[in-house]
Amino acid sequence: HGDHGISSVPAKLSFDKFQAKILAVEQHTGPVTGWEWLNRSKEEVQKYVDDPHCGHDLSMGFWSSAVPGILALKSPATYAKLSKDCPIGVFAGDRDFCTYDDFGAPSYRRVQEELASAGRAAPKVVVYPGARHEIMMETNAEEVHDDMLSFLLTCLEKRQPRSRM
Repeated sequence: HGDHGISSVPAKLSFDKFQAKILAVEQHTGPVTGWEWLNRSKEEVQKYVDDPHCGHDLSMGFWSSAVPGILALKSPATYAKLSKDCPIGVFAGDRDFCTYDDFGAPSYRRVQEELASAGRAAPKVVVYPGARHEIMMETNAEEVHDDMLSFLLTCLEKRQPRSRM
């Protein structure tokens, strides 16, 4: 089956682990869907559950494509390739257990360390208390959108125009 083969093992090692952590640290009322780790909004979680394109085990091809990208984020060589004037923003929920390593360290700390070791400027880091994985659809989505837009507009203001228009 190769890349098209489906396995539940990666989901058990990732998604199920994130779900268990959410249920361990937060009071949950009502039925459990298995996807509470995605979002605080019960409505958004239910949309995910109801979507026939969501919630299934992923192909081995997905995982074999995703893992190299994740590993690249842990490499100083990745950050050394970036332009020195390339601003980086990291936006995360502090209850997004997808972004924590097995020792409890959030990935944005690793990004900060790798950028520093590559001689790059520190990233703009915004962490939203209580927010989970889908920060763009979280209960504080408007705040997240405003922060991201402000970051992007700040980046554009600093950028030198290249066009003659």
